[in-house]
Amino acid sequence: MLSVILPASNEETYIGPCLTALFASNPVPGGAEVIVIANGCRDATAARAQDMARLAQAAGWGFQVLDLAQGGKPNALNAGDTAACGDIRAYARFWQSLPFAQSKAPGYGLFATNAAGRARWGQFPAIISDDTFVRLQFLPEERIQTPARYDWPMIEGFAALTRVRRRQNAGVEEIATLYPGLLDREGKAPLGKGTLLSLALRDPLGFATYAAVSLAVKLGKSTGWTRGR
Repeated sequence: MLSVILPASNEETYIGPCLTALFASNPVPGGAEVIVIANGCRDATAARAQDMARLAQAAGWGFQVLDLAQGGKPNALNAGDTAACGDIRAYARFWQSLPFAQSKAPGYGLFATNAAGRARWGQFPAIISDDTFVRLQFLPEERIQTPARYDWPMIEGFAALTRVRRRQNAGVEEIATLYPGLLDREGKAPLGKGTLLSLALRDPLGFATYAAVSLAVKLGKSTGWTRGR
């Protein structure tokens, strides 16, 4: 059975289309369920999710909505894991990675694992970059990277880009401090001068923006992080 664990924080605009695409997917052998965890929401995310209950039933999906007063994605992931019944756990963008999933509908999210993979860590730790933490539980040859299509609201504005990049950097630094050696599993070659030059020539404006954001993060001080969108 597949359990889709879907944390959502102030996502009333996106939760409906997300679940609609999910329930439009091909049937899953062994059955499937989705658990929406509205964590610390100040909008109608939980109510919009509950509105999808009939659609879930019609599609043959199990469906739960957990409305948590406490925010934080790790807390939401752990709550969803506790409520889930499936041996396969999907923490979203997953469809074309799984052998039984051939839907062309958009998917949402980040990673999926079977029971053996899920057993490599206990509860999700209270860290910034939970997706990086999970990815690095696996060696490069154990991972499948999917090109699946999905909708994602892009951040806009230089200040927002800088905040997001600062948070990304902080997440990586936190993992390096708390889990020494884990980043060695990344399996990505560092960007050399030749690669950087190629990127700059291919997209000068994009590269200039990337460089400016990187410089702003390096020179500036963190004042906290909020969503870029």
